[in-house]
Amino acid sequence: DCDDTDPDMNQDDVDGDGYDTCDGDCDDDDADLNLDDVDGDGYGTCDDCDDTDPALNVDDLDGDGFDTCDGDCNDEDDTVYPGATEIAGDGIDSDCDGEDDPAAN
Repeated sequence: DCDDTDPDMNQDDVDGDGYDTCDGDCDDDDADLNLDDVDGDGYGTCDDCDDTDPALNVDDLDGDGFDTCDGDCNDEDDTVYPGATEIAGDGIDSDCDGEDDPAAN
């Protein structure tokens, strides 16, 4: 037992994934959620929204408050994120909706 004050912290690997709560397993009832980092992006399945794609993780590289797990389609540009204001005719999908900007009038 790694923390006698917390009954959820123990060295039993309940779900059989090779990690216990003392190791940092975030959900010891689900073998798919643990510290494995299948895609090698530095985040295990506990934190990574898609552990098969290293481009999708919780890094917010451009500091706009959105990461690729949140739907940021260009995490190298802090003006591009879900819900950003589109600028007509600039050719940039600023709001990450997958559609081209509205044409300039």
